[in-house]
Amino acid sequence: MTFEVSTTKTKLTAFKRRKKFSDAEWKKRGLLPSSAAVSATLEALFNELASRLIAATGQPAPSLVAEGLLRQALSDVDRGKYDTEEAEFVCTLFASLAKIFELKFGQDLNSWLYGEPLGKALSEQAEREANPKVIQTISQLCTKCGAVLKTEITSSRSDNNSESWLSVECASCAELNFLVLPPTIGSMLPNGYRLKTQYWRNKFNRETAAATFKEEYAKQAKKSTSKWHKAA
Repeated sequence: MTFEVSTTKTKLTAFKRRKKFSDAEWKKRGLLPSSAAVSATLEALFNELASRLIAATGQPAPSLVAEGLLRQALSDVDRGKYDTEEAEFVCTLFASLAKIFELKFGQDLNSWLYGEPLGKALSEQAEREANPKVIQTISQLCTKCGAVLKTEITSSRSDNNSESWLSVECASCAELNFLVLPPTIGSMLPNGYRLKTQYWRNKFNRETAAATFKEEYAKQAKKSTSKWHKAA
């Protein structure tokens, strides 16, 4: 990452100056304000942390130093003293500081908030959802330009026992193409095309879906020809 000291300092200074645990901030979260003592303790904790992070921006490898400071500060907060809403508020502010340094801090926060086993499981789930693993790729060539239209399967479902029929637009030439996808697909990512229409199996079978696609294709072709004549 490209580290900009001035920008980082500005963000940290604004964070420190903000009244992070004012009654208004609690209410923004839909919560009744915690006691004045709890709010004052947390305000002081984050202001001190912000000051240390500001100082870290002038050191070699500031992001590495910041990560250590965040972990130390989080470990110093006694989770048992705070109810769930308070603890989640604490995590939100730690996450905002980590984001300033572009640090991945989610697993640390989940482990502090929920305990090590559940925290690790939640972080792994979030990682899988953010970066889905492709388990199968189905490819088809665009009927006009020959570009490869890929459907990347990221999960399967044994109870999905029917084909899927799609009208898709090629990302390279905008040509409509008819895709037939096999059963058992749970989730997928389009690659090289944009979904235009899905022909739901409660209304279509393969033959009627293909016939409807041909009608839609003909309408688009007629519209494109009409535009070309007007331009000419």
